[in-house]
Amino acid sequence: MSRKQIAQVISVSVQKGWRPSLSMALFGAMGQIIAYSGYGEHFQSLHQPLHIPWALSEGLKQYAGDLYPIFVPVLGWIGTFLTGYGVASLMLFGQLQIQAADLLELSPTWLSAGLAIGASLGSISSPFKIAIATPMCGAVGKEGDILRWTIPIGVVSSVGIGIILFVVT
Repeated sequence: MSRKQIAQVISVSVQKGWRPSLSMALFGAMGQIIAYSGYGEHFQSLHQPLHIPWALSEGLKQYAGDLYPIFVPVLGWIGTFLTGYGVASLMLFGQLQIQAADLLELSPTWLSAGLAIGASLGSISSPFKIAIATPMCGAVGKEGDILRWTIPIGVVSSVGIGIILFVVT
């Protein structure tokens, strides 16, 4: 391959890849901000009211009460939607499910399972993953259309799993 051909490949790659790369960087940074919010200097302490996952989970427990299990998969979906990774969602909200299960006298295994299912459902509408996928399938510029289709599917599926979780717990 000549230098001119290499330069053309690089030029086309930059032209096609700058938007998805910027999107991935922004959503990746947002996920890190969410994950590490509320920590003190050198990550030696966590001030829970300033930790976004803790605040979401506590608010959900407070306002949902006995219906809390319905919303656990939605919380998992939100975690993956925001961070782009199901594992990150589990890390953000997993321990909180164990604490919530204890407070609400529910099975921590069932709540954790519901969280994991919701986290996996979040992958279908994660802007981070959509930004990675669109250039590979020639859909750059259609990210908004994809989100408009996938967000309702993810939320409705998560609530459906939550209803099942509510019934079995």
